[in-house]
Amino acid sequence: MERIDFNAPVRKTILRLSWPAFLDYFLNTLYTLVDLYFVGKLSPEAIGALGVAWPINFTAQAFFMALGVGAAAAVSRHVGAGRARRAAEAAASSSLVQALAGLLMGTLAALFAYPIFKLFGVSDEVAQLGSVYLVPVALLWWARGVYINSSYALRSAGEVRLPLAISAASLALGFALDALLIPKLGMLGAAYAWASVAGLQALLGLLFLVKSLRIRPLDAFKGLGELPWMARVAAPSFAENITQRIGFLGFVRVITGLGTEALAAHIVATRIESLSFMPGVGLGNAAGALAGQGVGAKLPKKAQGHVNTLVKMALVIMLGMSLFIALAAVGGLPKLFTGSDKVASLASAVLLVAALEQPAFGMMSPYQWALRVSGWTEAAWGITAAGLFLVRLPLGFALAY
Repeated sequence: MERIDFNAPVRKTILRLSWPAFLDYFLNTLYTLVDLYFVGKLSPEAIGALGVAWPINFTAQAFFMALGVGAAAAVSRHVGAGRARRAAEAAASSSLVQALAGLLMGTLAALFAYPIFKLFGVSDEVAQLGSVYLVPVALLWWARGVYINSSYALRSAGEVRLPLAISAASLALGFALDALLIPKLGMLGAAYAWASVAGLQALLGLLFLVKSLRIRPLDAFKGLGELPWMARVAAPSFAENITQRIGFLGFVRVITGLGTEALAAHIVATRIESLSFMPGVGLGNAAGALAGQGVGAKLPKKAQGHVNTLVKMALVIMLGMSLFIALAAVGGLPKLFTGSDKVASLASAVLLVAALEQPAFGMMSPYQWALRVSGWTEAAWGITAAGLFLVRLPLGFALAY
């Protein structure tokens, strides 16, 4: 683990904390694009099935991410205060809870996969393809939970390079399995590839976490006393994640009403757009580590100054990302992921609109992560809820129909 030196040059500290998370997110995003590339060769219905499965998958991850925030807050505070043993115990206990919760939720989702898809009003073919994909994926949700927890805990302890190594290995395995399995098995092949990647991520995450924090066999039980505090921190974050996922699912339901081609175009556009989020996500993770360790080290003013400097950097970088998204739309990048000209045309139009939002995301992500990891998760929840239910869903419905 590594404690942050708040007397070191600010920009150097920010770059050291953010570039591994930046590359980590890039590799994870690249894997989703690889997934989309091979599935896109099947049919618009297959893209639609993948597009509905993704938000279902992410909704389940709301619990994992929330408890991960609680674990990150506990680990960063203990590391900042020099309490290495308590940091190890908190990380071990939260990993155990993640695995048990993921096993339960995944089993239920696998049993009711087809009815879940039909709730979105998709065609029978899309629902059938989607349920074929979701069953193997859901049964490995426990592994995804363990990985998310490990990744959050490692970053908050200052170990920003280890999650990057996991993502690099995951991309290599995912690309190989997608290329091998999807042309032969279709959506089932995509599911097997995702499940295999999730298993690898969980294994490597646990190994790195044990080595970095020097976790002992009984730490998962010794750290159970940390769970009530982590749960209090995680509860608003869980509410934030659930709010975000419900809002996103509602938005997907609006889009499915426009037809399968519109749904496919939305998926292609959002996957390409996700590449532009890399700087914001990387700097957001750095902001969380700065805020959490600053609170633990009783240096909140210095941490606040570092985060403000970071946000200014993010704003400038995300202006460049706006240009990247616009060029991707004009240059016809969506055609790479679909054989349908109509889907590609619709996706390009969506990307031109998405280019406008990048600077705002560059400011939002670091501040929200700083709020979460410093323990003020209620504020982050309020920001998310206001954006979704006062802006995105009402405007989305009104402008779509």
